[in-house]
Order: sequence, then C-alpha cells, then structure tokens
Amino acid sequence: MRRSLATATMAAALAMGSWGVASAASSWTVQPVPPAPGATKTRLTSVSCAAAASCTAVGSANVSSLHAWSWNGSTWTVQPVPAPAGSFTSSLDGISCPSATDCMAVGTYRTSTRNMTLAEQWNGSTWSVLPSLNPRGAVTVVLTGVSCASVTRCTAVGDYTPARSSSLVPLAEHWNGSNWSVQAIPVPAGTSRTALQAVSCRLAASCTAVGWSDISPVGEQPLAEHWDGTSWTIQATPATPGTAALTAVSCASADSCTAAGGAPAPAAPGAALAEHWDGSTWAAQAIAVPAGAAYLTLTGISCPTASACTLAGYFSRPTGGARALAERRNGTAWKVQQTAAPSTHKLPAAISCTASRACTMTGFTSSLDSGAEAPLAEQEP
Repeated sequence: MRRSLATATMAAALAMGSWGVASAASSWTVQPVPPAPGATKTRLTSVSCAAAASCTAVGSANVSSLHAWSWNGSTWTVQPVPAPAGSFTSSLDGISCPSATDCMAVGTYRTSTRNMTLAEQWNGSTWSVLPSLNPRGAVTVVLTGVSCASVTRCTAVGDYTPARSSSLVPLAEHWNGSNWSVQAIPVPAGTSRTALQAVSCRLAASCTAVGWSDISPVGEQPLAEHWDGTSWTIQATPATPGTAALTAVSCASADSCTAAGGAPAPAAPGAALAEHWDGSTWAAQAIAVPAGAAYLTLTGISCPTASACTLAGYFSRPTGGARALAERRNGTAWKVQQTAAPSTHKLPAAISCTASRACTMTGFTSSLDSGAEAPLAEQEP
C-alpha cells in the first residue's frame, strides 16, 4: 500500500453515487483555484500555510510541466516549477513552508530507466531544483512527505524498491540548508515491505514519521517512528484488526502528535484511524462518523495546538458520491463539520491550519460526465 493507492481509492469513491447538495450552514468557503495551464485534470495533493494569508499547494496534472499554487489572502495563482534535467514525468507530493518566502516541496520524477527523488525550493520569487539523494541500487524511489522546522532544517520521507527485489524500504532524508543526507531508518522485525508516508517536525531534533509495515500474517499495520536529533526509533502503535496505515501526522509539540489514516481502499467507517502520542505512548481516538456514511477515508491532519486539531478526508453515503469531510477535535472528542456546498464529488487530500479555526483544505473535484478534475481549495473561516 503506497501513496499512489490513493488514486485508486479516490477513483472508487467517485464511482459511487451521484451529485448532491449540502443544506446545513458551513463555516467553510470555496476558493477558486486555476487549473494547471492546458490541463483537464488537476489535483492539489499537499498544502502548507505559513500564515492565514500565505499558503502554497502542490499537486499533479495531466500535463508534462510542474506547477505550484500560491494563496495571498485573496487569490490563488499558478507558479511555474522547473522540471529536473532528464525527466520524462514528475510530480510533487509534499510541501512545507516554514515562512512566507521559503517552501520545500518533494516528490518523484521518471528518467528513461528509473524513478528518482525530487526536491524543489521556493525562495519567495522562484522555484529551483535541489540535488536530492537516491539510495544506491534503487530502481523506484519516491518522497511523499516533508516537514521543515526552519528554513535550513527539513526532513523528507518516502520509500524505495531495491534492484531485483520485491521489497519496499523506508527512506528519510535531511536538508541542512545546503545538502541532503540520507538517514538510517529501522524496520519492524520480520517484514520486507515498509513505507513512510508523512512526517512532522516541531523542532530540528524532534520529528515524527508515520506509514505502514507489512506484518505477516495480518498484512499492513500502522507504523510510527521518532527522530531525536541522532537516530530514528520505532514507536509502538495500537494494532488494527485489518490492514491499515497512517498516512498523515501533525505534531503541536514534541509531546503531542496526532496521526490519521485507515484501510487502503474505501472501507467501513470503523476502518478510519486517528491516534495520539502523549510523549510516552500512542493511543487510538474514536473518529466521528457522518450520519449514514458507507465508508470514510482520512487524508490529512493539522494541529496548530495540542488541543486543536482538524482532519480532512471524504466519505460516501449510499445515495451520494464522495463527500468532503472535515472534523475538529476540541481536546476530548472529534466532531464532524459541515464543509462548503455542494459537498459531493469533492475529495480533500491535505489540510494546513495556522490557528484552531484558520485552516485551508485542498484536493480536487471531479465530473463523472466529462472525466475532468478541477483543483479544490476550501478555507475556514
């Protein structure tokens, strides 16, 4: 189960049901986002807000060029992003902006022979490709998430497949302001397939990464690891009865992290996961289930404080297509929020909050009739 599985999950979600319109009042509002130039399909897969009026999103489009999107408090605009030399295709899957004038985005690009890691930096006026590292002998490498504690301290995570192997190996790289370096990552005993999906760094010496590890005979199980400035260590997480992964994480402090995820495909609402780290243990949290939900998928989380977290995702009812989902935790319980109307055929993929009630959620909308996909952004308040 890799991040690319989200594409199949979303496709299955969109195929279920038809259009509908939300009737309840919502504090979320839709922000018009221009598609990538020339594209009929544009998805915003990651977003980072340095301030409420300064957000940057990255994603993918069915065109050969790379793009980012910038929010200035009133308008989203497209930013051209250079492609790495020798690339045939490329995508950006994660972004972190420690300031309004500095962002780090990561992803992957394809050469004539293999996939390579991709890192790009925004300096306030232009994007530029940074030389990133690829493990020796790797044939498929991807960076799926990044978090920057400061302009000169970023950590990116992902996975790779070694040559002539069916195994999957976790990957972590650190940016010191000048160069990337690969960090050693431990894997649970008895597994040959482990991947990291997301990372959150409150300090340069305190990062939490989450993902999954294939544990026989159960299958994929949630994984959490912590960086203390010197090494990564595995943290015990609650076991799940079926296959599941943690795909998003946000740390309000070194002793308060919340992660979210679930099953690798649209599943019963009970398959959705939220887990909290209190400085010593991970504990499961009960997710609020929208009335009549047939399945529930969580895709993003942002915690500006230890007592204020917001989840993003989507769900489906038997009579309606995939609906945008937002949930807020008030310190003791999760509560479903009404997103902007219409709520159906909208699939949020990421969220970034600068305060407890100042969040931006991005993803895409889809038309089943034409097959077109348009970028989605919603903001609260």
